[in-house]
Amino acid sequence: MLNGARHCSRHPQVKLVFSGFNRVLNATRFLCPLCATVREYSSGVIVESNPGIQYGLFDSANASENQNRKTAMIFDDVRARERMVQEQLVVRGIRDPRVLWAMARVPRHLFVENELWDHAYDDRPLPIGADQTISQPYMVALTVEALELKGTERVLEVGTGSGYAAAVLAELCAEVFSVEAVEELALKARANLTSVGHTNVSVLAGDGTLGWEEHAPYDAVVISAAAPCIPRPLLEQLRTPGYLVLPMGEKELQTLVRIRKDREGIREEYLAECRFVKLTGRYGWEDMG
Repeated sequence: MLNGARHCSRHPQVKLVFSGFNRVLNATRFLCPLCATVREYSSGVIVESNPGIQYGLFDSANASENQNRKTAMIFDDVRARERMVQEQLVVRGIRDPRVLWAMARVPRHLFVENELWDHAYDDRPLPIGADQTISQPYMVALTVEALELKGTERVLEVGTGSGYAAAVLAELCAEVFSVEAVEELALKARANLTSVGHTNVSVLAGDGTLGWEEHAPYDAVVISAAAPCIPRPLLEQLRTPGYLVLPMGEKELQTLVRIRKDREGIREEYLAECRFVKLTGRYGWEDMG
């Protein structure tokens, strides 16, 4: 155990409480009684996360029924994420440990409406309003893993939605620049990302097929909507070498494609069949109805 490892970084005077063992990530877990921060330790690595819900200090021996219920909610959420990682990602071949960590840390329920919280970790996309969806967890993990992020990259995302994929990316790279066509969703995504403490994500309301030239070039680009072809501005804003990952194909069924841009040109790799909402904008589908 590392020095100071059993103390929350937000409240160093408070000793963490042992709360179990994460069998999926082979990690020992401790919980801060002040702020619900979860710390996990595996092979000398410390990972700290917070479900995004803050609580006041209370004595567990004299805790009210409501406080105990909130604590139970924290553990239910963490366990749901562990099951999601094991049953939806690991069994399908997601192997990058950093991607598994990120998927286990980001509270997906905070990126959907309250009435959908019970389904937040289901193996499927969920509606987020404006005829858009939050992607299936496996598809987010597969897309992010294909980018082969090391931690220092600047990533452009097209199609912010409610901000969930941007939050996962934010755990894995230095900066995320995300463009959302629907202003209502862009505002919601900013609020969601702020609530979970991500300060390395910038969200712009606009035509994502044009990219975000002000911050180019990018080490990686990801498109979270179905495109009829590769939007040329995004390829131009991608650094060499770099990866662009997008669902491409017909309106109802696409293939998740990884584009590698290097000195020799452009190479395509087909990863999986998928279904995404249609990409709108100048280089998206002409039929927006």
